[in-house]
Amino acid sequence: MDPASRNPQPVLEHAHPTLLLPVLHDIRDRSSPENRDFLDRLTADVRERGIQVPLIAYREGAKLRVIDGETRRLAALLALLESVPVLAYEEKPDEASLKLGQLLANSMRRENTPLELAAIYSDLMWLNGWTQADLARAVRVSPAHVAKVLAISGKLLPEVQELVAAGKLPPRAAYAISRLPMPQQAELANKAASLPMAVETVEAKVAALLGNGRKVKPKPLKLKLDGVQFIVNTPTLDGLQAFAERLLAAIKRLAKDGDGIEYLPARLKGV
Repeated sequence: MDPASRNPQPVLEHAHPTLLLPVLHDIRDRSSPENRDFLDRLTADVRERGIQVPLIAYREGAKLRVIDGETRRLAALLALLESVPVLAYEEKPDEASLKLGQLLANSMRRENTPLELAAIYSDLMWLNGWTQADLARAVRVSPAHVAKVLAISGKLLPEVQELVAAGKLPPRAAYAISRLPMPQQAELANKAASLPMAVETVEAKVAALLGNGRKVKPKPLKLKLDGVQFIVNTPTLDGLQAFAERLLAAIKRLAKDGDGIEYLPARLKGV
């Protein structure tokens, strides 16, 4: 029997701090100067940003007994928060289920890097025997999000993963690069990080490489600004520059002649 069948998955709730009971048998000396200083700093952070990682608790009457996150509970009380996120079990979980709850709580952290999140996702899937779809339902994200996070961890070369971890390569670009054979990953990733290269450009280059060298027909380029829209069927930088120069010259001629904008097509044709 797997842990998930012994204890149902916890439900994410938002509770007022006064409805949270302190952890039983707290072994931490909260009167020590180090712990008091940490609590003061955490309270200041919580007051500004709220609780970043859900607490873990189980129902005890009308309240929730905290089993993971006692310092966060105290900080929430001192910061006078109206609510805090809590992963709530209907009954006290066993050790295996608590481990899963801690992983689940950490997966909801706002500061997790893509690689940290991928490691948590992998652990959750292994411990539960979950598919990617099961994981997506448990952590309340889309299956596509799970697939992208895991691809960054499992399909990328270590040196490319380091670029992601260092913040030099956006996760979306890394996911696109993960579709390439490994010999091609490093070259494109390093180029994308050093230029730096726009994510859309990375995706286009990956699509071209996956096309096995076949010429990819360029998509029409649509530009819209202040209610004016241009559609370019075969966009190139040289072509756009030439068009911009002709357009500017035509507009200047309209202004000089005192003609209305309806004459712009004729001016572009040189009439």
